[in-house]
This record gives sequence, structure tokens and C-alpha cells, in this order.
Amino acid sequence: MKDAAIERCKQEFENTSQKDILFPKANHTERMKNMRFVNMLKKCDQSQILDKLQKKNAIFDLSWMKEEEAESFQKLSEQFVKDARAFDETLKDEDIFQALRNIWIIWMLELLFQLPLVYHEAMFAYSMLYPYSDNLLDDTTCSKEEKRQFNQWFSERLHGNYEPSQQLLRMKIDRLVQMIEAHFPRVTFSNVYEGLYMIQNAQIASVQQSEHLDLSKIYDISVDKGGTSVIADGYLINGEMSKEQFQFCVDFGFALQIVDDIQDQLEDGACGHHTLATMCKTKAQRASLFQKCWHFFDHLLEGFPCARHEVKDFVKDSCHELLAQCVLQQKQLYPKRLVEDIMEALPLESDDIESLSKEMKEKMEQAVVTL
Repeated sequence: MKDAAIERCKQEFENTSQKDILFPKANHTERMKNMRFVNMLKKCDQSQILDKLQKKNAIFDLSWMKEEEAESFQKLSEQFVKDARAFDETLKDEDIFQALRNIWIIWMLELLFQLPLVYHEAMFAYSMLYPYSDNLLDDTTCSKEEKRQFNQWFSERLHGNYEPSQQLLRMKIDRLVQMIEAHFPRVTFSNVYEGLYMIQNAQIASVQQSEHLDLSKIYDISVDKGGTSVIADGYLINGEMSKEQFQFCVDFGFALQIVDDIQDQLEDGACGHHTLATMCKTKAQRASLFQKCWHFFDHLLEGFPCARHEVKDFVKDSCHELLAQCVLQQKQLYPKRLVEDIMEALPLESDDIESLSKEMKEKMEQAVVTL
């Protein structure tokens, strides 16, 4: 099922339009109102900022959720942060926030699949695995041989082969895998572990992106790496998925991978890491990839059979915002007209965006992880 889903994803993306996007212009009065709110936030301490952001629906606009869903979302987010702190008090705020974002993706899948919001130890463990493994694999001070040995050990552990280790990182990862095994016995829920194997295999293959590869191979790696990550999210909900849900996870994961690649294109290019974004050599090519990804989000969410249109609209709008932020953070890489069109659609005056974004991002992350 995976190979067929990946081929379909590639075909759908290739057929997706890359036409210009019509951005609606922001209302000047609303911009001024938003600016006053942000200036007020800058004067708040961390104990106040989360409450004010949530009341304003500025972290997530949860107004479209049913009341019980919004309450669960908030309470379960708080519980995840507490669990993360209890598991490892040395974790950095950004690592907890990274793991929490993955939990949020799982919950969005639950709503798209028209399931109740749930949170269990396997979701916690899976979401915590990748801040640990990603940090090691992204560490430039670690040799290729160290990373190879870690990947080999991690693959063996995911397959249920336990080799005692005195390395602290491996001990933590082993505990997390044990949590998944406790919630989803391997014999009964083999799909859960197939999802984990897929991610690890894609992670190992992605190391090749530092080698000289043609566009077709980079395309394959990107679809595989992105798609498998959300396949695992889907299986972690209750251990199974329909064919339609599986296809959506592949498509959605690939689209999110493109967003990551666009966001990291300068850093990836500097270290010789080849992605679909770094393969774009001109402003026009980068704009085309941006527009194609934007329309692909539209295509896959509008086509997914979910009766709750408000859920699909929220996910689509959130993904569009992520894409737009990627362009604004790297304006020099894109055509002037595209940058101006995005800026004119912003809820704040364009001159204020750069000065506020870094400060507010830091406050947001600190506020969320001190729930």
C-alpha cells in the first residue's frame, strides 16, 4: 500500500497547478488593532502571555472547535508538557515545543478522521523520540560513523531487538519505545511498527541527500521522508487506518516536508544537503515550488472525505500561513511581487513583522512549555 500511495502522491503533486496566488489585502483598521494587541503582549511576562494569546485565539483559533474539543485540546497540551518535564527535566524548551507540535498534528488527524481527541502514552513516546534522534543526526560535531552506528542501533530497537546500552540517549529512547510496546503489542498492532520502520528507513535514506543526486532521486527521498512521518502519526491514533486515511497521510506529510525544505533551504544549501528547495536555482523556480505546494494543500484538503469543513479550513489556513512565513523569512530568495503580495495580506503592517517575529516566537515557545 505504501509504494502505491507514494506513486499516487508524486503524480498528484506533478499535476498540481503552480499558477499565481491571489492574496486578499488586509484591512488597515484591523492591522492597527492587531498592532495594539501585540504591543500589549510585549509588555507581558510569561505568566500572562499564554492566557492573553489563547483568549485572542492567537496561538490556535479554536473558535471553530466544539466546546469540549477546545477544552480537551488545552488540557491535553498541558498534560503533554507535564509528562515531558517528568520524563526528562533537562529537555530544552524548543525540544518540548517540537514534540508538542507533533502531538498537535496527531490531534488534527483525529479531527479530520472524525475521531474524538485522545492522548495516550504511545503518542507521547513517539512524539518524544524524534527531538532526541533528530538532535543527534543534525549535530555537526557527530561523525558520520557515530550517526551510522546510532541509526543501526535505533533500527534494531524499533524491530524489537534490545541491546543494553550505557549511553544516556539510547537509554531514554529505549524507555520511549517500551511505552509504545506497552500500549500497542507488536503481535496485535504490526502496522504501528511498520509506520515506525518506514520513518527510520526514510531517515537513513535522507542522509544520502548530502551526496550528488539527480532531481528524481531527491523527489523520491522527499516523498518517502515526509509521507512516512505522518503515516506513523496516523497509526499512533488507534493502530489502524483506512486506505483513504493512509493516502492522506502520505500526501500531507510530503507537503509538510516541502515546507520544511523551503524553510531550511539556506542552511541546507550551505552544508550541501540537497532538497527540492535547494534544487531551485532562481527566484522564479522558488516561487513556482511555493505556489505548487500552496495549491497542493488546497487539493488534498478539499478532496479529503471529511464532513467537518471547518476542520479542513483550519488545517489548510495553518499550512498556508507556514508557507507564507517561509517566504517572508527569506525575502531575498523570492520575486519582489510575490513578497509584496504576501505582505499586503498580513494582519500587521509589513515594517513591524521582522522586528516582532523573533521576540514573539521566543515568548510563545517559553509560554507554551511552562503551562
